[in-house]
Amino acid sequence: MRCFLLLILSLLSTTTYAADLTGQARIVDGDTIWIGGTKVRLHGIDAPEMSQECIGRDGSPYRCGKASTDSLRVLVGSEPVRCEGDTYDRYKRLIAVCYSGTVNLSAELVRQGWGPAYPASINASKSSSIGSLSPIFAMASMVFAK
Repeated sequence: MRCFLLLILSLLSTTTYAADLTGQARIVDGDTIWIGGTKVRLHGIDAPEMSQECIGRDGSPYRCGKASTDSLRVLVGSEPVRCEGDTYDRYKRLIAVCYSGTVNLSAELVRQGWGPAYPASINASKSSSIGSLSPIFAMASMVFAK
């Protein structure tokens, strides 16, 4: 009986619990937000970092990191953001699918071309409009150091 109790306690201590958050989002960059005291990494997109520069269609550099961050800011607006996740990355950020109203933020940013879908992480990426890179990101992917 004692071994059984220890087994149950050890299983409970390693269980990952889902984190569901809702609140005003503070936008960090194109794929990272804060809700309250929790830093959240949007599941399913790898957007440029805030300070990242890219080469535009005309061959000139532009601040694609700021542009992707601004796009996320527009998507969120003043609405509360709802995030659902149960995994943390090595930087202790919650990896979560987040919504502003009914809009999946990651899927919409990928659709707009602000980053590729993380492999197999957005179910919608199998559709033609979400899975393919738009011209915006095709150019944005040609990154150089600032």
